[in-house]
Amino acid sequence: MSGTSLQVEQAQAPGKVAAQHDQPLLVALTRAFYWQQLLDDGMVASGSEIAQREGQESGAGSVPKSKIAKLAKVLGITPRQVEGQPEPFDLVGADQDVSDEHQYYGELAIHFGSGSPPLLLPVSKAERSRFFDAVQGGEAFIQVESLDNRIVFVRRKAIADAYFSSDDYDDYGPENYGAQHLGSHPDEAFWKIVEHLECPEYLDDEFSEQEIQTVIKKLYLDDADLDELIANGSIKPEDRDRVKQEEAETAELYASRARDITWQIPGHRSRYISISENKELYDLALEM
Repeated sequence: MSGTSLQVEQAQAPGKVAAQHDQPLLVALTRAFYWQQLLDDGMVASGSEIAQREGQESGAGSVPKSKIAKLAKVLGITPRQVEGQPEPFDLVGADQDVSDEHQYYGELAIHFGSGSPPLLLPVSKAERSRFFDAVQGGEAFIQVESLDNRIVFVRRKAIADAYFSSDDYDDYGPENYGAQHLGSHPDEAFWKIVEHLECPEYLDDEFSEQEIQTVIKKLYLDDADLDELIANGSIKPEDRDRVKQEEAETAELYASRARDITWQIPGHRSRYISISENKELYDLALEM
């Protein structure tokens, strides 16, 4: 086995029998080192593959939960990751086993002293903590990654106020935030599908037809949807065209969020560039 070696030394008093080894500890250390070496050498791709090997070596049809928990602790990952399951995103704060990176906190509102339009960003608990620490730090710019497909770079000295809101507090401050908040959609697959809806054939090798249609249903109302809304009294027949137009405009906001880069200049000026219309930006996005 190449790479780092593990060496365990034991002191021995002169003229006395060596103290007994802590056998379980040594076994655990050796196995942990072996697992890490498998990962470092590329012999296994993930903790879940290690778990599969352990199960096969023990002759078990499936890996016991107790062994999965030990593997997760040693490898510094969650039991879900050991089993090869992606960590779900908790939008309601009900799953205590989910990390702060995957738990919805609420909204972060940033107001600017220059009079520029404020920002309203849905964020995770971890992102809220990072922003709080960054505001009190010395970096010139602060990065915030929201749950609605925005990565925002803000000059720290330009911030006049910042408001945090949770489920129990929804007062974001005195200003109008417009239509910038499109809801929390932390799933990157959702935004990738939105980005390519005009050319869905580019998605065929990555997403199923059902996955693509699920996103389309979230963004657009077809005639059957409108008929149902009218039938159950949600909208009036005379409002049919207006509602359909509003949904189309909202869908365009989603598409813009998926494709555009925005520069907010002090005052009320903004500049927009679509990634799909700029080859350098498009190539850079593909590399990220």
